[in-house]
Amino acid sequence: MPQESKFGHRNALGLLIADAPAISAFLGDAENPAHTLWIGNAEKVQRNYKGAKDRVTAIKKCLVNLHDLLAQAVEEKAEEALLYFFWTPGTGARPRQGKGEKTLLPTTPPATSPELFQISPIDGGSLFTRGKV
Repeated sequence: MPQESKFGHRNALGLLIADAPAISAFLGDAENPAHTLWIGNAEKVQRNYKGAKDRVTAIKKCLVNLHDLLAQAVEEKAEEALLYFFWTPGTGARPRQGKGEKTLLPTTPPATSPELFQISPIDGGSLFTRGKV
């Protein structure tokens, strides 16, 4: 939704994918005629659902609330945190082996799965569409 910009000063981006039929229909009923904003007191959503305004507000704020919850954690630089999972020969330092641990290095990457959605650039932003499943 182009006008649902909620991150403000936060250095973050988020994408909410509502692919469950019930929530998709609910949010569709909450859209304004231009399909750019969710309105909790829109006539159609108020007529079809109880407590719609509170639910729309909660959905509109869910990504920001998730960000704020995760941002409360103390930030710590851990350059080698995922080295075990992403290390390949020729990329630098090998993962360290802890006491009694065996270091198993990946030999081939796992097979890729079909893309759930595709991102395409458009004027003023990006377009997110359902991918091939």
